[in-house]
Amino acid sequence: MRSFTDACLMTSARRYAEHLRDDVLLKLFYLGAGFVPVLCISLAGMDVLPLHVSGPTVVLPLCVLMLALGFENRNVGGIALRGLISGVIAVTIYDFIRLSFIHAGLWNDFVPGIGRLLLRNPHAHWLVGYAWRFILNGGCLGIPFAMLGGKGWKAGAGYGVFVCSCLFTTLIISPHAQGRPVRALTAVGGDGAGGPPGLRSGARCLPEPVRVSRTSRRSSSCALTREGRDPPRSARVVVGPRPS
Repeated sequence: MRSFTDACLMTSARRYAEHLRDDVLLKLFYLGAGFVPVLCISLAGMDVLPLHVSGPTVVLPLCVLMLALGFENRNVGGIALRGLISGVIAVTIYDFIRLSFIHAGLWNDFVPGIGRLLLRNPHAHWLVGYAWRFILNGGCLGIPFAMLGGKGWKAGAGYGVFVCSCLFTTLIISPHAQGRPVRALTAVGGDGAGGPPGLRSGARCLPEPVRVSRTSRRSSSCALTREGRDPPRSARVVVGPRPS
């Protein structure tokens, strides 16, 4: 009887160890997968991999796999779901502050540009970009935090600092990464990448220089003087060589 009991205990312990190992491996998978959507945004900004390529070929299959594994293992899937919800709540609170700056004209709203990059369509609806931001960026970033067992505002603040340090590391590794998202978004009709006001204007918004001769410039100035108007100081005039 004792040997039978020991065999049952050993079998139960072995099964529990295998189950625990599977949970650990699955948690590690979710831990890495949560960073993939925001990583795809960074790669698109650095002109490494366009978002309209990485979105359907990387992010979409990954989300389907995460959903299927979550239904298969309800324990780990429940943790991932709680992390997803907490991430959406966190990005919603942050966006209340961010949108107030946008409404005041201090920041540019870069989120609709994500949808334009994803669909490769300058007329993509702004909801596409915000869906990516809330569910994939915010929600998926909450999944690794939950897998690490993070609780409380101190752990959340530390995790936020870690995420920001990843952004700064990207800018250090690729010094041109800060400017490239602006070009990528404006190439498909975007409004900029949320940088300082005026960053989105670029050189394409400046008036093109007009090359005129000295004679034309003198005659134009005299005509304006006779009409009682001063020549505009903002006009960009490039003086050409004197005509022969």
